[in-house]
Amino acid sequence: MDTDTLILTNLFKDTMNVTVKPHHHMKKEELLEEIKGITEKKEEFEVYFFVFLTYLYNEDKTTDGVRIQCYDDPISLEEIFDLVKDKPPFIGKQKIFLVQADDQTILRGATKTVVYEGEETPLPIQIHKIPTDCDRLVMFQHCPNSCTKICIQQQQVR
Repeated sequence: MDTDTLILTNLFKDTMNVTVKPHHHMKKEELLEEIKGITEKKEEFEVYFFVFLTYLYNEDKTTDGVRIQCYDDPISLEEIFDLVKDKPPFIGKQKIFLVQADDQTILRGATKTVVYEGEETPLPIQIHKIPTDCDRLVMFQHCPNSCTKICIQQQQVR
């Protein structure tokens, strides 16, 4: 099991008493089917967490939006958002998306060369440096809180 997966699984279990069902190396169609399967279940929760530990898809710069890499193909975050938008059991519920999408392009220029003085000829070694802004987690809510309260009240009236 991946280290980050293990850490997050334990965090959800220990702090929120949540059972986590990790999936590894999912193909795009498998991911879509998994999310669609949640909409067909009768079980409802107060909040839904979607956690993606993957890579950014950077091959095609002509496409707008963020795309993450599945095992076989990329998928846009908008496509994932559309799967849960206005669909039971997600209506009126908090949907939290945590995306750790490694951007491997930031490491291309982030190296320094050191010279190892061995017994033979000095050997230059490339050392990857982690950029200082790689440890950020940014979260924001699209809908103002006052609007969210109105939506919940409308759901209760129905």
